[in-house]
Amino acid sequence: MGLSWSNVNKFATGALFYQEQEDRGLTEKGKDLLITAQKMGITIDVSHLNDPSFWDAIEITSKPIIATHSNCRSICSHQRNLTDKQIIAIHEKHGTIGLNLAIVFLSEEHKKMRTAVELPLEVLKSHIDHIVKLTDINTVAIGTDFDGTTVPSNISGANELPKFFDYLLENGYSEQDLKKLGHQNLLRVFSDTWI
Repeated sequence: MGLSWSNVNKFATGALFYQEQEDRGLTEKGKDLLITAQKMGITIDVSHLNDPSFWDAIEITSKPIIATHSNCRSICSHQRNLTDKQIIAIHEKHGTIGLNLAIVFLSEEHKKMRTAVELPLEVLKSHIDHIVKLTDINTVAIGTDFDGTTVPSNISGANELPKFFDYLLENGYSEQDLKKLGHQNLLRVFSDTWI
């Protein structure tokens, strides 16, 4: 469950795309919703939250959380991406982060693009590498976001993910690492949060 999208609602504030960012975190209703959701075994997704809402969620949650489709802000300085401190906080909660394939979140050079272009697979890998360097292989997964944004033309659907996995295998990652990226890390979080 995500508490907000790229907007402001009665529960939380999202990372806004075109407006100035709001310095507002979770509301009291949002905090109550988050606590109740965790008691019910609902996994909490922090991908769309702004920074104050993210830190409120970290403070309140007792179980692992996920950022289903977020990247590294130190590589691409978009508000939707996670800071190094946020990545470490998710790791400390035993959560995981799903790589987002949206062009605007992958590359500083392409941050304002709205059309599909081919991106070197190294650009995608750099976000995985950074998360692994800060934490470990258990803190990253594949999140994609194929259904609502512009993705690289060379990885435009799930059918093209095998070539990215092959690239990772050829560039430092093992078969076991790919299992963790592909499904095990997310399944672990679900099994630790679902009742």
